[in-house]
Amino acid sequence: MEISGLRIPSPNEEGIYFVESVNRNLVNPLLGWSQGHYLIYEESGERRVSTVNDRPVTDVLSTQSVPVALRKPVSVIDGDTEPATGVVVSSDSPDPDQALTTESFKAKIRALIDR
Repeated sequence: MEISGLRIPSPNEEGIYFVESVNRNLVNPLLGWSQGHYLIYEESGERRVSTVNDRPVTDVLSTQSVPVALRKPVSVIDGDTEPATGVVVSSDSPDPDQALTTESFKAKIRALIDR
């Protein structure tokens, strides 16, 4: 079966994945499809995080700090390659050195969960 907009992690891919369920048979177990799928790459000797379309992730904010006008309604979240609400990406000139390290990305997510 092939589904438009679906990007399954490749066998050798390194990433951080937010999974909806490991117990249910889902077309795509990743939360929000691409919104739950982040790639790890090495830059200047450090492991960093990008979106599935190679945009460096520069910050992770609480969704409460994202203006309502910029939030996507759930009905609009589909198989596109936009990051999740609260995930800040470099849009002007994507400098890979600006991206969060994997440890910083994980720490920011954990801090939001612990709130």
